[in-house]
Amino acid sequence: MTRKICLLLCLAMLMTLTVGTVTQSGANEDKTVFQFMLWGNPNYEDANYMIESVETAFPELKGKYGWDLISAGSGNDDVTQKLRLMMTANEQMPDMVQFNRNAVPEFAEIGFCRDLTDAYAPYLDELLPGALELVSYKDQVIAFPYELKCKLWFYRADLFEEAGIDPAAIITTDDFIAAGHKLKETFPDSYIWNLGSDIAGYNAHMVLSGNGARFTDDNNNYIIDTDPGVRLYIEDIMKIKDSGVTIEINDWTPDWEQGFADGTIASTPLANWLKFFLPNYAPEQAGLWAVAQWPEIGGCPGGQGSENGGSMFVVPNNAGQGDEIIEFLSMLMFDKTASLKWFELKGVTPLTKSAINDPAVQKPDKFFGVSLMREEAVAYEKIKIFDYSPSSTLEFDIFNTYVSMVGRHEISIDDALAQCQADMISQIGDPWQ
Repeated sequence: MTRKICLLLCLAMLMTLTVGTVTQSGANEDKTVFQFMLWGNPNYEDANYMIESVETAFPELKGKYGWDLISAGSGNDDVTQKLRLMMTANEQMPDMVQFNRNAVPEFAEIGFCRDLTDAYAPYLDELLPGALELVSYKDQVIAFPYELKCKLWFYRADLFEEAGIDPAAIITTDDFIAAGHKLKETFPDSYIWNLGSDIAGYNAHMVLSGNGARFTDDNNNYIIDTDPGVRLYIEDIMKIKDSGVTIEINDWTPDWEQGFADGTIASTPLANWLKFFLPNYAPEQAGLWAVAQWPEIGGCPGGQGSENGGSMFVVPNNAGQGDEIIEFLSMLMFDKTASLKWFELKGVTPLTKSAINDPAVQKPDKFFGVSLMREEAVAYEKIKIFDYSPSSTLEFDIFNTYVSMVGRHEISIDDALAQCQADMISQIGDPWQ
């Protein structure tokens, strides 16, 4: 039985469940408590920022909303796996789910995502084009955008200046490597990037989305071993890694955090979400970090692309409080006062034209200065989203395994591409079935 048929059966069973309003006892017995599935630790402070933002714009709603946070694990893949298990077990779906873009095709194809096209009608002209692309699937709008994950190059401005490196002049991969050598001439213990034994999987999303790479042809046949963009990504990663300008530190490790704090990692091309983490890793370095555009690593013209497009809030078709959560998210996302308050509390960049251009948003950042919003706005115009299939989770798991093997010199690029191709054919077959 194919994955699509299994999911359709699970969804059909879920539709038979009785749904109702979740209430929270206490001072306000009619408080609406939304179930929210996300990844990471259940952070009620951040979630409550969303409520506070709506209450700021609509004071009459104060005390109306609450959260029941459900953490599925550490990342997007954990959310999709949790949902599959819940569907198999006939469990009630939460009111909203945090997805990255690559999860959308699998669930949208079986009717899991509620069509929000009508809810968006009053706001279409206000939404940034990249945000609308993020939450659109075929002829429907199927989510509310949380963050556009554009590509930004974070760097220690003080170290780069002393080493005589101008990020704006770094265009090609060769330029990037030359800058890495120049950095080490002045600061021998500093590196321009960290590329560990496990190459971070989101690097593939960021490069392949921007260089025109494809995993399949128009007939859904895998072309991993012949696609030029796929090969160029691996070749450039290896070219940089073997040049000696990177350090063998994996992302999301204590060494990674310490590397930023002590100057070992003096820059990193990543996604804009790093702006939420660097100030915590190196709080004493406020004003020393700045932001620029990515070099053309992997053949991405002008650094275009994205890290999985971005993340979003999907409302399941059978959510117990679907209408209520749509109303809440519409206020949060599209009311200017609410979105500006959310930016003030959490730093979530507004994705409407009127809010993002407000002076409160455009003012210098406390950690990154004037460069953050300036460069983020430029990168938003370069958003490109990879052509994800319903099997993208497994596809990228397989692909990134081979990229890391090449990075450890365990296999050649040619052999990695050939074996990756064979694995996708044997394990997946037609990614749309």
